[in-house]
Amino acid sequence: MKRRKAQNAERTPYNIAAILQLGLIVFDFVMDILFASKKAPEVTNLFIPNTIILILSLTINFILALYIITNEKSLNQDFAKWSNSHKTVISIFALISSADIEALNILQSFGFFKSDFSEQTTGKIFWGACLDIFIEDIPQLIIQILYFRSVLYYDVISLLTLASSSLTLTVHIIGRFYQTIRPPRPKSTSTTSKHPLQIHKREIQSSDQGKESSKGKLPEVVVDTQKADDNKELLKNRSSISSFKEVLP
Repeated sequence: MKRRKAQNAERTPYNIAAILQLGLIVFDFVMDILFASKKAPEVTNLFIPNTIILILSLTINFILALYIITNEKSLNQDFAKWSNSHKTVISIFALISSADIEALNILQSFGFFKSDFSEQTTGKIFWGACLDIFIEDIPQLIIQILYFRSVLYYDVISLLTLASSSLTLTVHIIGRFYQTIRPPRPKSTSTTSKHPLQIHKREIQSSDQGKESSKGKLPEVVVDTQKADDNKELLKNRSSISSFKEVLP
């Protein structure tokens, strides 16, 4: 119970960041759809490029999300078991990932399944997010800036769309830069580190048990047979020499 509470406490900052990230993804996607359907048609030269960029980015992200999910099932047994029993959640996140491929990281941020994504999957999400910056974030921001220069008035939708695109691009660039300079996480081992006092206590207990087991027993005497034989030979030689001296005048 204490271990579970500690794990939840460690994940709390990541959960808050994941909620904010999910909210930004949904908000940016809604504003992009509203801008493409209501504001982009006002400028004929921007409507077709904006529609192509939106459809292309959604298609690429959705195909990449399906590929990453399928590949992770073959690499991660925990994720495969969890995804088979939560197909609805996987489908929802696959759709959200079409707007932003980083939505897949929210699955492990909340700890839905026991282990994290494999290194291959994490790398694919990273490069997919980098690709998304160039095929969606930057082109859409350029189109919205051109829209502001073309129209004479700005409403709530156009302002919120420009704000969400600018914020999303900034977050993506900072996130990619942080992932690049961040040192790799140490792999978790199955053995837990013990306090040196605990080890010392165990050694003292084992020594005390050895002392108690040795009480009431006579000390064992080890006799070196070879040394005893050598002593016998030496006594025989001395006796033979002394008898020979007695015979001499």
